[in-house]
Amino acid sequence: MIQQHKYKVIVKPQDVTLELEMVVSTTIRELYQVLQYQANIQGVIDQWTCLSLQRKKYLNIDEEVGDVKNETFEINTQPQQSQSPQAITTINIKIAIKDGVIERMLDIVLKTSDTLEDVANAVSQYCVVEKNGKTTAVDLFIFGQPFNDKIKRGKSISDLQLKDNLTIEAKIRWIGG
Repeated sequence: MIQQHKYKVIVKPQDVTLELEMVVSTTIRELYQVLQYQANIQGVIDQWTCLSLQRKKYLNIDEEVGDVKNETFEINTQPQQSQSPQAITTINIKIAIKDGVIERMLDIVLKTSDTLEDVANAVSQYCVVEKNGKTTAVDLFIFGQPFNDKIKRGKSISDLQLKDNLTIEAKIRWIGG
């Protein structure tokens, strides 16, 4: 049986929002071609970008849309030409996650307005743990320093002046049981 899901697609800068039903093996290139036809959007698709909001990363044109629940794609048909440092609105962050003896790496794309709490939520979602404060907590460390109180967690990426490709350490802490 062919597996299909509904995906939300936001096309920028046209501000077109669509809900499309696609087979999970549909490539991003095929999605772009559908958008060109259905929404009459012009441009060279090889220059477009596709940000997966659930996975918090840019997808390659040959990647599949995948089997991701509540997936939203943000597609930019006019990617920025060379940006000045002040214009950068997203950065790539690497997260080294420790959950007991299990170690994982997560690469995510964050908006500079995102907070450390957003980072902790992304870790919880990636590790499929409930972050309800009752059973698990995500502790964050930047350059070995803990960033776990409400004030620090509320700070944005730009407030903290975090740089592109920085590695943040995250530890899953299990509470009670």
